[in-house]
Amino acid sequence: MRWLKALIILTIANLAHAQNSCVDTFSSKTKAPMKELKVAAVQYPLAEGSTPAAFLAKVAQYIKDAKSNGSDLVVFPELITTELVDWHKADIPQLEAIAKDFTPKYIEFIEQQAKTQNIAILGGTTPRLTEDGIVNTAILALPNGKTVLQDKLFLTPDEKVWGWEGGTKLNIVDAPWGKTAILICFDCEFPVVSNMLAKERPEVLLVPSWTSTESGLNRVDFTARARAVEHYAYVIKTGTVQGDNATQPHFGQASFHTPQDKGFATKPQEGELNKAQILYGTLDLEHLRTRKAESGYYPGNEQNLRTKPLTLERN
Repeated sequence: MRWLKALIILTIANLAHAQNSCVDTFSSKTKAPMKELKVAAVQYPLAEGSTPAAFLAKVAQYIKDAKSNGSDLVVFPELITTELVDWHKADIPQLEAIAKDFTPKYIEFIEQQAKTQNIAILGGTTPRLTEDGIVNTAILALPNGKTVLQDKLFLTPDEKVWGWEGGTKLNIVDAPWGKTAILICFDCEFPVVSNMLAKERPEVLLVPSWTSTESGLNRVDFTARARAVEHYAYVIKTGTVQGDNATQPHFGQASFHTPQDKGFATKPQEGELNKAQILYGTLDLEHLRTRKAESGYYPGNEQNLRTKPLTLERN
């Protein structure tokens, strides 16, 4: 009767589903979702004052390495294009120049790499110029030509000093491997974002980050673990590490988080702290879907199926 229970749960959840006005859905489905996903999470050594050509060659080499190791998806960390910044000089004009002049070229580069290498690429994030100002944008390019841009929703103190704007929409991507969302660093820590995701039932969450202290890494890491449990999803987090001649602080580590239930790892798979490397892992999506339908430990089911609303009382 497990199959009947799973069918009832999924049917009721779909009937209860309502799109939030701040959630955009992007579909790239051409066939049934993949049964497993091989992921490469890059602990990227963020250098400073690089030339565009050197930077793009460096990114291309990581993509090539990920592809040669059989990866379906490669994930880069937050603010990767700031490798072009010389932090000894005024930072705001340099960041504005990246947003205006380099980011459009970088988006095209990531799209071209996804097609020619036949691999999905989360190209990290970059400042991007919009009608509302500069936003911190993640780029997800698929081999089929589909590209999704996700703006960071909540700004850190540095981003506020730079005068950047927060995004207003959370994109839900029907990727070839399943329903996916991108939570850029700080965004992973906010309950309102997680509450929106609960209605969407994601299978994979991608978390590109740049953290400069152990406390910062812990904030993102601990909440990434919570998101994996709350949404019964895989969470792929990666970050920047110290590059050549870097003066900006970095405290980074890639990690793969799973739901804490039968058949999943009880501890995250992690890269070596603060070391430039690629962390490889394989996500068993078939097992995730089976257990997600059957499990009594999927909070999203309880949230969607609860008929008696919870109330808040102050005493």
